[in-house]
Amino acid sequence: MNLKRKWQDTLSFPGIALRCETCGAVTGSLMALGLVFGREKLDDQEGYFASLISAREFCHRFEKELGSTMCGDILESEFGKRYDLTDPEQVAEWQSAGAQDKCTAVVKKATRIAAEIILSEEK
Repeated sequence: MNLKRKWQDTLSFPGIALRCETCGAVTGSLMALGLVFGREKLDDQEGYFASLISAREFCHRFEKELGSTMCGDILESEFGKRYDLTDPEQVAEWQSAGAQDKCTAVVKKATRIAAEIILSEEK
């Protein structure tokens, strides 16, 4: 397995291909939770439903802190407007408005929430 390539495959996550849909921080966190709590066999329905408990808890806590799991809603909340991230002019405006710091803060919050869920289950 080429881990570098696997990491590169996640680059289309931000807002689901820059469409302002599910936040990439949410998608990445849910993937991490799935790796920890997910079922081991595809036909394990009980394991599947059990794994959804941590995913739902994550989404609930993320929404409580940020208001939504949707990139467009988070952009509006954090930046005061929605940006069309497929438009180079709006991307430049978004970056000038602090995209690096503000979006990194969202990723940090998501990571903290996911880590807390994982660590609470390990006790």
